[in-house]
This record gives sequence, C-alpha cells and structure tokens, in this order.
Amino acid sequence: MRDLYDDQRLGEARGSLMASLGLAARAVGPRAFVERLPIKVSTSDGGEDSSWLLSVLRGHVARATLDFFAAYFVPLQAWLLERAAALGADGRTVEQKNLHNLHEQVWALLPGFCASADDVASSFPALAKTLGTVLNERPELRPPVLQGLSAMVQHQRSLREVVPAGGGGGVEVRPTAAAAAALEAVGKYAKNFLPLLFNLHQAEPAEKREPICEAIGAYAHAAPPALLSDFFRDVLRKLLETAAAGSAADSLEQQGSLLDLLLALAPALSPTEHAPLLWRAVRPLLSHNSPLLQKKAYKALGTLAEHHPSFLTERLADVT
Repeated sequence: MRDLYDDQRLGEARGSLMASLGLAARAVGPRAFVERLPIKVSTSDGGEDSSWLLSVLRGHVARATLDFFAAYFVPLQAWLLERAAALGADGRTVEQKNLHNLHEQVWALLPGFCASADDVASSFPALAKTLGTVLNERPELRPPVLQGLSAMVQHQRSLREVVPAGGGGGVEVRPTAAAAAALEAVGKYAKNFLPLLFNLHQAEPAEKREPICEAIGAYAHAAPPALLSDFFRDVLRKLLETAAAGSAADSLEQQGSLLDLLLALAPALSPTEHAPLLWRAVRPLLSHNSPLLQKKAYKALGTLAEHHPSFLTERLADVT
C-alpha cells in the first residue's frame, strides 16, 4: 500500500488509503507498523521518502509503549532538528521548514503513546528528562507534551479493579497494581515537573494557560502527598502576599493566575487539611469588587463542591 501513495492515478482515493493504513496501525501498534513500513525522510531529489506515514500514525496510536517512542521517535526528532539546521545553514529554507514540520508531527504522536502505554513504570524515568527539556526549551512543542502528561496520568488512574475490603465483607475499588506502580514512577518526578509547570503557567499569557493547568491537575494526582501539600501551601502563601500588596491591575491579574494554580491542584488535595485553607482564602473574594477574582472565587466554590462535597456541606450556611 505504501507504493500506491506515490501513484498519481490514486487521486482522491489517497484519503481512503491513509485511513486504511491508520486502522492497520491502530490494530498492530506503532512498533509493528514501522517495522513493516519504516519512516524514511529524504531531502534530496529521487530519495525514498515515507515521511507521510507520520500523518497516518497521528490519531491511530494504540498498543504503544513509551520505550518504543524513546528508542525510535526521540532519535528521529533529534535527527530532523540537526538536519534542518544544516539545511538552513546551506540556505535551503524550504527543506528546512519541511523538516521542522515533520519534527512537530513526531511530537504530535506523544499523546497517543502516553494514553495507551503499558510500560510507564519502567520507561517513564528514561523519558522524563527529555520531556522536561522540551517543555522548557521548545515552546512550539509544549502542547503535545502537556497533553501527553495529562493523558498518561488520566489513563493510569482509569485502570481500576474491585477487591475485597479488609474485614467487613465489602469491596473497594482501587488502582490496579500496574497502574499504582506507574503513578508512583510518574510521581517521583513531581518535584521536577510541578515547579516547571508552575513557572510556565506564570510566564504564559492567559490564553495559553489552560493546557498547563490541565497538566498540573493531572500530575497532582500522581504527586506524593507531602510534596503536593508543600506546593499548595507555597502557592497559597504567594496569593495572600499578592493580595496584601494592593489592588493594582497587575496585582489582580497575578492573584487570578495564582488562583488558577490552586484550582488545578484542588481536586487532588486533602479535604480535611487543604480544603479549609483554600476556602478561607477564596471566601472573601466571593464579594470582591474585581469581576475577575469574584468569578474565580465562585469557580473555586464549584470545585470544592464537586471534589470535596462533604467539606462544603458542613459550610452551607456560610455559602448561602
């Protein structure tokens, strides 16, 4: 089928070919797919090029492993960057741009790998540094990396099993052993990723912060409780200090940004230790004269109601 792609007679049927290959990729997984149809990139006339297979894989990644992404696609993206730089130095800017586009297509595959990987516990540690470097140094690649981190934690948290509860004859639902090991492995890097994500959130304009908040919220569920508590208290302290500094426009914007961080963390927080602190901080903002802060305070109220209902039930009189 790969040879058919280059056949000019294919015309509009090329879309059907791409769709069929995509279904095949999803069925066998990316490792088996590229073993049969290797991804080759040519920057010379007449060279064999199958880089279009990256488009086939996007949206069709299943049965994947992080170790294959690290072994196959991380070296590929590094070569693409290196070759693009060389082409740029030779003045071949069109080819350089094409390779940069392919580089982004490689990273666009990451969320699919993260959402289906079954080797997170063993393979994430080897990939963590690369992901952190990309987040820190390549702004154009942050969206797929942020999406990948979110998808990875969310997928592992969805893998649950029903087991007998101790002593009472009932049952409880908990993460599978493999999922618990995966979340523990991811959580070990919370001390690196959460500060990085916090700093990115504060540096980005408001319209680019939502995926960062989603990644923070997901990662918070994997973070060790003591570490999560420290981060929460640090952000809360900064919020209170900023609020005490005045009501200038930049101060209000900073308070809103810090509130977003607290809201991202809130679902993973302790209802007894942290929810009261968050409530104490946002309660005065429910009647604040800034529409921005008032809106975020009510959003915090909704978050507490959704994720810590027992805490809020005890304070219905204060809310109403």
